[in-house]
Amino acid sequence: MKSSRRMWAAAGMCLLALAMVTIAADWAAPVARSITAAPGYPRRDFSDLTIWDVASVLGPDRILIRQGQRQQTVKLIGVAGAAVESDEAAGSGYESRALEFLGNLLGGERVYVLGARSGAAELSPVKVFRVPDGLYVNLELIRQGYSRMDRIALADEQKLFEIYQRRAQQAGKGLWSKLLPVTPATTLPGITTVYITKSGKKYHRAQCQFLAKSKIPISLTQAKKRGFTPCKVCKPPP
Repeated sequence: MKSSRRMWAAAGMCLLALAMVTIAADWAAPVARSITAAPGYPRRDFSDLTIWDVASVLGPDRILIRQGQRQQTVKLIGVAGAAVESDEAAGSGYESRALEFLGNLLGGERVYVLGARSGAAELSPVKVFRVPDGLYVNLELIRQGYSRMDRIALADEQKLFEIYQRRAQQAGKGLWSKLLPVTPATTLPGITTVYITKSGKKYHRAQCQFLAKSKIPISLTQAKKRGFTPCKVCKPPP
């Protein structure tokens, strides 16, 4: 009789342990399944590409590159730029964060550029890879959630960009963040943010009357680098 009781007690303990493991797995499973698996970054052969210096970051989707006396403004393939001019994005502060992030990635760096066209009338859509580590800058902006993807000219890499954008959304990174409060653009630590318009040559304070039709946030440093001057009406920082 005692041996039977011991057997039933042991069996009960096993069932309890199994139940606890199952509950723990159920709690953990949603987390494990919530983030899409990450594909590897594409490997490139840079032997046939020339190296450019990054002269300036002009926006979240474009940079100015220089090679000797030659310089060219290029647009990053797969990185959306127009969306940052929307009212929603203008108030979010992510324009400034994207500019600062891209500036940190490329400031003082040299890059391989795939797709630059000499003498092109329009912006050349390009793929940019940092020297010497080969970081795919276009995809890194999407992976870190600092930009929405732009499907134009992506071709065979569209699926790759879609996956990394989905991962950024699932992880709540950058502009997809819902857990972390968004710091207003005008109070980002260490960053002075001003505003420009689509056609003007001045930069402004957030409440300036000249921002009625368009209001594009930009860091003061980038505004001055791009040749914008302070508005004489709202008198932003010089």
